[in-house]
Amino acid sequence: MAERLIEMGRVGDGLLAALAATTDDPLRESAQRTLIKAHLAEGNTGEAVRQLRRCEQLFERELGMRPSPELTQLVREACIT
Repeated sequence: MAERLIEMGRVGDGLLAALAATTDDPLRESAQRTLIKAHLAEGNTGEAVRQLRRCEQLFERELGMRPSPELTQLVREACIT
């Protein structure tokens, strides 16, 4: 739902839906990715980077692994452009 709201230009609503999804299941990478996409859609690259860092720390602490390279690349590409 969050992705659809973002695509429709309802970024604020998409952000709220993504926040709810990450609160419900913080270890679900697709929810983290959608939250980061919502921050990027708002033009808030700094918050997208902070969310990626929080995600990296959480995954390392809870799962002993890092998020996928695709998630990292999503933020990296936003920082380059």
